[in-house]
Amino acid sequence: MSVRRSTTPLLLLALVGALWLAASCDKETAKCETGLCPSGFACNPGSGLCEALASPATSTSGLLGRLAAVRMADGQLGVAAFSSERKSLLWMRESQGDWQPSFLAGPAASAQEPPAGHTSAAVTDTDGIVHLAWRRAGDGTLWYATQGANGWQREQVMAATPGTVGAALAIGMWQGQPILAWRALDIQNIRVARKGADGWQVEALPQPVALPGDTTAPVDLGRSLAMVVMPSGPAIAAYEATRGDLVVAVHPDAGWSVARIAGVDAKTGADQGDVGMPVAATLGPGGELVLAYRDRLNDRVMLARAKSGVVAHQLVMDGQRIDEAHQTTRSDLLGSVLSVVVLPTGLAVVAAQDATSMRVRVAAEKPAGGFSTYTVPGTLQAWPTLVTQPDATAACLWLDLANPAHPGSGRLQRWNVPRGGE
Repeated sequence: MSVRRSTTPLLLLALVGALWLAASCDKETAKCETGLCPSGFACNPGSGLCEALASPATSTSGLLGRLAAVRMADGQLGVAAFSSERKSLLWMRESQGDWQPSFLAGPAASAQEPPAGHTSAAVTDTDGIVHLAWRRAGDGTLWYATQGANGWQREQVMAATPGTVGAALAIGMWQGQPILAWRALDIQNIRVARKGADGWQVEALPQPVALPGDTTAPVDLGRSLAMVVMPSGPAIAAYEATRGDLVVAVHPDAGWSVARIAGVDAKTGADQGDVGMPVAATLGPGGELVLAYRDRLNDRVMLARAKSGVVAHQLVMDGQRIDEAHQTTRSDLLGSVLSVVVLPTGLAVVAAQDATSMRVRVAAEKPAGGFSTYTVPGTLQAWPTLVTQPDATAACLWLDLANPAHPGSGRLQRWNVPRGGE
């Protein structure tokens, strides 16, 4: 029913726009004026006609899947996304409130290339240069590119065996060089590769520290993962599917240390639920690790802060709600996609996908404690991603799936999170 209600106004608007276009852009009558053409058209001063804009498939529409967003040196945003219409990796650079699109991989970048960019990750270095990693799903290969003076330089990461690269992927910068982490399908674990003078050096994460009552069941690590680089080295948060635990791997000077931090009692080994699928990571103002993760058993989103060796967990959002019509408690599928940032004030902001209603919910930490929760305006929303803005606030990017002209794909949208949880 919702499709019929939304389609009819669109058809009426299209008809009105077409009539308006014919009246205002007729060469034999008055010429069009800049800013007064219907949606989807722009005034061409040379011809005096309202002309259709470039195909939305090459701008911010027709997108599908998780967004990878970074803040560049000039303060503008850069966003990597998969164009489902072009089967290609799309890079969008913000410019004066608009987006400048370009294709980096896939048939839209080169006619001979297979589809690429189903999963991507992005990071900027200290000079504001963008580094990208992406997966080509058809052959399970891993790719990397960086922006240089002559454009993008791409390469296949040969350290990742073709056919073994899973959908979970992350990138960071460590000691001036990119570091990649991905789900390795052949070993059901996470592999990490660091770029050096001799190419990419790859290793697999060791097993988590054994707990009381541990069995010989194999570890299944990395169906969801996130990585940040702390002052002491990289940290990877990941879901361990065998026991349903949240695992954190850190790399100080002595090498990787891997431990379970949620979903299990570290002293007794007792199971405490299924947590960590998915997980998102960021850094606090002091370089401390901050995680947002889903607690599937209790249908809630949690926040974990690791500081001075102590991990503190707090509730962010609860998926339980009262159905007033039936006077029953219902559970929404909350947190199927997560994103987290920490503002310069130290306050955290978490965005979560509500897969039951296909809406995006954002929780902003309040200075006095607790969180203010908002439902982002709009309908049929997916894949929220948070970014920190130059004014020390947060913005939520997401895909709007409500456009009937692009069924099954979305258009990039942005919503500014109220300051200070107000």
